[in-house]
Amino acid sequence: MNKRIVSFFFLLLFAGSLYAAIGITDLRTEQLKNPAGIDVRQPRLSWRIESDEQNVIQTAYHILIASSPELLEQGKGDIWDSGKIESDASQWITYQGKTLKCNASYYWKVKIDTNKGATNWSAPAFWTTGLFNEADWQGQWIGLDRAAPGDSETQWSRLAARYLRKEFAVKKSVKRATVHIAGMGCTSCLSTDNASAIKYWHLLLPTTGKQFCTTHTMLLHCFKQKMLLE
Repeated sequence: MNKRIVSFFFLLLFAGSLYAAIGITDLRTEQLKNPAGIDVRQPRLSWRIESDEQNVIQTAYHILIASSPELLEQGKGDIWDSGKIESDASQWITYQGKTLKCNASYYWKVKIDTNKGATNWSAPAFWTTGLFNEADWQGQWIGLDRAAPGDSETQWSRLAARYLRKEFAVKKSVKRATVHIAGMGCTSCLSTDNASAIKYWHLLLPTTGKQFCTTHTMLLHCFKQKMLLE
């Protein structure tokens, strides 16, 4: 009887060590870690298996995506619950949940079955969506629509650099804010709540020719009083 108990206890320890030896890491959305402002309506998800064992092969996966970290922690995928999918794929898994909203945050995690046991849920990851359509933009362009002194408007036009600046104050206390910036050239973003506490972001927005304009999204935490765009 004692031998059976010892054997059973050994099997439990062995199974537990095997279970803990397999994990999931490097969660990515569109091959990016926790990306901000993506404009893909059906993003593709990826992860990597991490194990001390050799020849570990995934046999199934289960993805949960929630609208808040709290719901995700509770195991509630209110945006997408894939259920158990029999597959060895772990790269470029196309999102198949509810229609994503613009300027929103989504939190996700995954667990898998393998030929050597199942894993726990991965650590959570997230992504935020940007603005999908031109109509989603509420701001106005800041620019100079006329030639400056010394500019040449011939076929080989040469324009002086434009230095544009916009400052505004935030009336309410904000814990988190999202800034979407579209423009050509170099953009700086500065937020401050007093003279001794300045947060500064410097962006280089790549451009090609005269028609191409990129969009960049930043998540600002503990954003309080004043914002300056240059």
